Amino acid sequence: MRFKKIIHHGQSLFWLFIHVFMTFIIPIKRFPLPWCKNNVCKPNQNVIYLTFVGVAYDGRVRKSVDALLAKGCMVELIKPEDMQHDDVVSWHPNLIITPLGRSGSFAYFPYIYDWQIMRYIMRAEAKKIYCRDLFTGIMGVLSARLSGKESIVDFFEWYSEAKEYNYRKQCTMPKPSWKKKLFRFYERYICMHANRLITNNASFAKGIAQGVVPESAFTFIKNAPDSAMIKTDDSFELQQFIPQALHHKKILYYVGQLSFDRKLDTLITGMQWLPDYVLLIQGSGFAEMAFHFKETIQQSSVADRVFFLPPIPDRDIINYAHTADIGVFICDSNDNKMFHALPNKLFEYIYAGIPQVSSDGIEIRQFIETTDVGLIFDAYDPASFAKSVHDISESQTYQRIKAHVLKARSDLIAEPGFQQI
Repeated sequence: MRFKKIIHHGQSLFWLFIHVFMTFIIPIKRFPLPWCKNNVCKPNQNVIYLTFVGVAYDGRVRKSVDALLAKGCMVELIKPEDMQHDDVVSWHPNLIITPLGRSGSFAYFPYIYDWQIMRYIMRAEAKKIYCRDLFTGIMGVLSARLSGKESIVDFFEWYSEAKEYNYRKQCTMPKPSWKKKLFRFYERYICMHANRLITNNASFAKGIAQGVVPESAFTFIKNAPDSAMIKTDDSFELQQFIPQALHHKKILYYVGQLSFDRKLDTLITGMQWLPDYVLLIQGSGFAEMAFHFKETIQQSSVADRVFFLPPIPDRDIINYAHTADIGVFICDSNDNKMFHALPNKLFEYIYAGIPQVSSDGIEIRQFIETTDVGLIFDAYDPASFAKSVHDISESQTYQRIKAHVLKARSDLIAEPGFQQI
């Protein structure tokens, strides 16, 4: 195992040297090597799609791939071969799914995903490389420049500002200065050399661009669900996860990533002031979170009204959320990345037709106040969370916001979304 890590580090450092060399020494847009030339194929017809996350539980992957397929592209989706719970098979005749590389490769310095994938890309027939994130973006842009291809990078997060979980100290912490600078170097490199840049809001674009390119260089695509996901199915019912004795209570529903930096303790503690509600928390890592917050649940005396549920496929979220009374989103507002984010959960609750309460953030507050689809609370104040739920539950307020939710859903459906790709 140690030998494999040494080999991986050596290969990654080699590609880091290539990045630096091509950024500062070779000032040209593309540098096709003779042994990486493409075979003959139809222009704009073949696309390689890179992602280091699973397909089944990430709707943005499925939506962007479907948009490419709708334009007549032949798409080869490369995803980690070791990704658990992601046995997705091709859902379109023009789509090939290729498991290649390991999802943990980006966890090691210098955080370049997998050199085998880069070699695969450079030898492929595809004319365009669609990269899903920073880690695949840095591989895709470099591989595209080395082999004369075009690259498209979708920044769905602001990686250089994201906090990381420190397992030794058992808490989330900002990146070390050296690591943040390295990630900013990667972001700057991608902005300089990618043929097209995509993100979901202006705050991310401004931060990622770092003055290298104007914000107008980005295409903004909200991470809204596909309108085809809106359907009524009686088999999706959140009450099935609640004891029958509690069926008369209203449902608060949080669905998404479960991690130590999501401030779930604020929701759990706030439940002591919400006796008429049950809180359902659903997502990957549910068992670990249930154990981690066991003491908080007991201290707040809400063990009978807080339930952790296993993850569900992205395509089922709206159907389950439709049976809740209020959708909940929360994140660490001290995390610069999350404070500037415009999360997909906001749109999923809108498509489900339910009002929502959300923790504060620049883009979140602007969107919610503009559309009037919910209320804002302080992620560090359980009483603020409870108050927002009480306020939104008031009959006239609930009906007003419910009407605005349906209008916002119609507006989102009318937007071009991923068809802009």
